Amino acid sequence: MMLTRWQPVTALREVQNPIGTRLANVFGDWLSDFESPLFGFWNRPFPAVEVREDDQHYYILAELPGMAPEAVEVTLEGDTLSLSGERKAEKIDGQTVSFSERPTGSFVRRLTLPNLSAGEVLEARMDNGLLKITVRKSQADQRKRISVSAH
Repeated sequence: MMLTRWQPVTALREVQNPIGTRLANVFGDWLSDFESPLFGFWNRPFPAVEVREDDQHYYILAELPGMAPEAVEVTLEGDTLSLSGERKAEKIDGQTVSFSERPTGSFVRRLTLPNLSAGEVLEARMDNGLLKITVRKSQADQRKRISVSAH
């Protein structure tokens, strides 16, 4: 018997696709012009992230275009790195929004990374809409290679 890891997002997609198809059948092309927050959310996590690592550190890149550094919070608790913040809609006097594909509102993105139980965030900086975070891995949890000798 083969064991497979349960992936909740995949399970939600399996449920959402038939629902989305039924809504499209009812509303036709009318829905195709709009991005549904309910159904589009699971397909595109926000912010989009990339995680790289070497022996000592994790390097996390998060895309947050148009956000000020003050609007983003980075926290590390145990082995979970959390990115949170709020993107507010820009309001200009005398103008109303006719159409927008720019997400607004609060967000939280949690990343569980191994070897972080006693790690620390060394740096978090915003550079042209890209949040760059460097996290030191826990020294106690780092894998060490032990050579095996023959007698």
